[in-house]
Amino acid sequence: MMLTPVKNFMSAKDIHPDASKNKITTLIAKSAQFKGDMLLQESVHINGTISGNVIVQGDAMMLSLKEGGRIEGNVQADIVVVAGTIVGNITARLLKLQPTAIVDGDIQYERLLVDDGASINSTNICNTGTVMVESLPSSNS
Repeated sequence: MMLTPVKNFMSAKDIHPDASKNKITTLIAKSAQFKGDMLLQESVHINGTISGNVIVQGDAMMLSLKEGGRIEGNVQADIVVVAGTIVGNITARLLKLQPTAIVDGDIQYERLLVDDGASINSTNICNTGTVMVESLPSSNS
């Protein structure tokens, strides 16, 4: 299988043609520690730690977990971008794992993009659409 690098994947218009839908409206600071389940109807950017399930409802709504951020619970959103650590299951239409991502749980997705360095520890990786593992360097580079 030939892998092709993804160029500028995270531009908002590439994720959803209506870029306003990708706008992050909720920010959880690096120093924040939240315990309990979260239900959001807008995109969220998480730098802190959450102990509980996080559900982001809505078409093209995004959960972005930055490097150093941590979620201990299940995650569900249309678009999930992980640079931090998730200990729990992930359900997403589009799942992007950046180089510093660590996922310890089952994942279910329609589209998966994995950068070199990302780590998945899972017993069940379920694709409900087309498998697209991208952004990995070729063995010749």
